Amino acid sequence: MRRFIVGLVADRLRAALLREALHIVAEEIADAPAVDNSVKQGVGMLWAVAGPFSASAHPDDGGLREQLAEQAVAYKALWRDLANTVDVNQALIDRLARSVDGPVRGLPPEEQRIWREEMIERIRRLKHRHPLGGQVED
Repeated sequence: MRRFIVGLVADRLRAALLREALHIVAEEIADAPAVDNSVKQGVGMLWAVAGPFSASAHPDDGGLREQLAEQAVAYKALWRDLANTVDVNQALIDRLARSVDGPVRGLPPEEQRIWREEMIERIRRLKHRHPLGGQVED
């Protein structure tokens, strides 16, 4: 980091995504499993191999400069809406916990944790074996 801010960069990015995920559930736009699935099958897949800037930097899409210039107005409107805060109250916490705590697909929480860690390690190995693995910062 070039200067001090509260929290690590990764923690701040995670907090921003969590804030919006909480907002979506609190406003009953979608439930917790749907939000989890949207991240896992969408942006999470992309972000496993490219960060938020390099994901938009593909020359076939006009690169980062063109992507940001074309989307600036839409992003600004969305960011204004994202500036709202979320009331993380006991009712929301209870609703989230009921929908995600406990067995998933029959696996108890400890086995879920082990599976998750194994999957992360497999992804790391795949990325490292790829020709770009040693050239792209993770």
